[in-house]
Amino acid sequence: MEKVKKTKAKESTNTRKVIQDAFIKYVLTEGKLPTSVYKFCLDNGWQEGEFYQYFANLETIPAGIWEDWMNDTLQSLRSDENFASFSSREKILTFYFAFAEKLKQNRSYALYTLKHDFKVGTKPAFLLKTKKPFTNWLQEVMMDGLVKEEIAKRPFLDKRYPDLFWGHYLLFLQYWQKDMSPNLESTDVFIEKSVNLAFDLISKGAVDSAFDFAKFLFQQRRFSN
Repeated sequence: MEKVKKTKAKESTNTRKVIQDAFIKYVLTEGKLPTSVYKFCLDNGWQEGEFYQYFANLETIPAGIWEDWMNDTLQSLRSDENFASFSSREKILTFYFAFAEKLKQNRSYALYTLKHDFKVGTKPAFLLKTKKPFTNWLQEVMMDGLVKEEIAKRPFLDKRYPDLFWGHYLLFLQYWQKDMSPNLESTDVFIEKSVNLAFDLISKGAVDSAFDFAKFLFQQRRFSN
C-alpha cells in the first residue's frame, strides 16, 4: 500500500511539472499567457479534467512554479547530510546561492514573471505560495541560531527575523533581475555582502559589514551610469 501511495505521489508530481513546463514553453514562445484552459489542454493532448486536478485556473500556475522552485531548493538543502552542521549564516548563504542557481537555470521565464508581475510595494501573485515555506524554514534556522548563540536575543524583534529576511529575499530578486554581469557574478557578491551584513546586524560587528556593502552598492551604481 505504501509503495502504491509513493507511486501515485510521484505521478502527481510529474504531471504537475509537465503542465508547468508546457505553460512556461507557451509563455516564452508566444510572449503572453494562455487565455483558455480548454485550448491549452487541447494543444497539449490532455483532458481538461486532468488540468483541474492540479490547478484551479491558468492564473495559479506561476505561483505553483515559484513555490516548487522554493520547495525544491529547500528539499535539496535538507537532504544534504552536511547542511545540518552549518552555522545559521552559512545556511542562509547556501540557500541563496542554491536558489540563485535555480533561477539561473530558468532565467528567461523568471525574468518574464518579474518584469510583468513584480513591483516594489506590491504583493505579487506569483509569490503568494512562496513566502510560507521560506519563512517557516527561516524560523527553524533562526531558532537554531538563537540556541547556539549565533544570533543575539532581542525581545520583540526575534520573532520578526523571518519576515525581515523575506524583505531581503524580495530585495535579492530585484537585484538578480537587473544583474547583467557575466555568469551573474555580481549577484553572488550581493548575496555574500548583504547576508553577512544582515547577520552582523542581528549579532554584532555591523559597522564594517555595513560600510563594505554600502561601498559595493555605490560602485555598482557608478558603473551602471
